[in-house]
Amino acid sequence: MNLLHTMSEFPKLKNPPAVEAILDVKVVFPKGVELAALAALHGALKDVYPRKEEMRAIAFEFEQKTGTPPRSLTRDHGGIGYRFISVDGNELVQCRKDGFTLNRLKPYTGWEDVAAKAAKAWTVYRSAFPQAQIARVALRYINQILVPMFSNSLHLEEYFTVHLPGPKVEGLSFAGFMGQSVLLDQETGLEANWIFAHQPNPDPTKLAVVLDIDVFAQGAKAAEADVPVLWETMRGLKNRLFFGSITAKAQELFQ
Repeated sequence: MNLLHTMSEFPKLKNPPAVEAILDVKVVFPKGVELAALAALHGALKDVYPRKEEMRAIAFEFEQKTGTPPRSLTRDHGGIGYRFISVDGNELVQCRKDGFTLNRLKPYTGWEDVAAKAAKAWTVYRSAFPQAQIARVALRYINQILVPMFSNSLHLEEYFTVHLPGPKVEGLSFAGFMGQSVLLDQETGLEANWIFAHQPNPDPTKLAVVLDIDVFAQGAKAAEADVPVLWETMRGLKNRLFFGSITAKAQELFQ
């Protein structure tokens, strides 16, 4: 199956349900990296991401000694990198000691826009740290699908190709659900974490469903990759999983 050909067959959604797109690269620095070097990357990115914030590793722990009530402890393990944030706060680039991430929040601006920005920002990171060893590359889309309910009932099979696990017992209905699979694409060798779950929604007329698709490569396949090219291939698998999970009736919700 040709992934690029398959991608072209998917419809373009007017109002895509993506609440967050995440383009991520995990790296290892053989000799470590200084925070100041990560902060310096802002100079090449501040036109698009003018706000800079330090990222710190904070651990929350509980401690209990004999004869005393438990107490909560907060431990600050120091800075791990910086996030550079757009003016509207809907897009940010993370430059960390363990890698790079671009997060695009709702409203989603389209693959061409997001992929181009991620590729440009990644080039800045990679050019500054050619010694970093790539350990994992991922493309993740978190989608929220709001399905209309009538008289507090609906038939999920009208909107999704997913069959929920669980026994069929008279008098019982699903109050919540979650399904998860790890999938391997035999053609490309890419893997994907696929999650389908109910999400609380204050609007009783709509059922909120999260469809979370995380496509990734690790090991040699990631280490040897041209990252933007690999993201493009991952998009093909992501689209196959997304459109393979919903029906034509569900697609109408996004037009």
